[in-house]
Amino acid sequence: MAHEELWGKLSAETPEHVCCRTGMEYDPEREWFILPVLDWTLAIAPTAQQIMAIERESCRLQDPPHFALQAAAAAYLLLAQEAVISLEWISPLELPAGETFFRGPHGLPIEGLQATFGDSTKRFAAAATELGGVPLDYADASFKFAVFPRLAVAVLLWVADDEFPARARFLVDAAMAREFPLDVLLGLMGLLAGRLICLDPGQS
Repeated sequence: MAHEELWGKLSAETPEHVCCRTGMEYDPEREWFILPVLDWTLAIAPTAQQIMAIERESCRLQDPPHFALQAAAAAYLLLAQEAVISLEWISPLELPAGETFFRGPHGLPIEGLQATFGDSTKRFAAAATELGGVPLDYADASFKFAVFPRLAVAVLLWVADDEFPARARFLVDAAMAREFPLDVLLGLMGLLAGRLICLDPGQS
């Protein structure tokens, strides 16, 4: 998968500056940057021009990361600046063109979350905690996830009751999300939703 703009940008910066800008680590022996993404770890190798999934401790290569994950990582590395997560939460619909984009086939990936966790904040909390989520004080249950070192996404859940069906909602950290391509952000939210559903303790 080619990311010519990404490789050119990383090659033009010192590893120290890239790490400061993105929050990554650098392995000088292997000449790659280490990027945590939820419960995955990616190795970004500018010299080899590869984005690889690795086991964090052993640095052993795993299966190639999903296309959406590679695209999100590339966008993050191109756009990340030396800034901390702002925690100014906004709906993805509030992003420029977001209300128009996140419709129909580009709808936010909430249905699976509602179907899986709509009757249990306990199971939702267990899955979110396993994925590294930090509790927030919204809805019936909510967690924030540092998806990338400088990009946070929150998932909010309202369980079903006698009057209303279950409801899930995404919030994004405004500082970084405003710079992200909407299609890439959508793919990232889909990956987050998918990992939460996979970690549902009710499926075991």
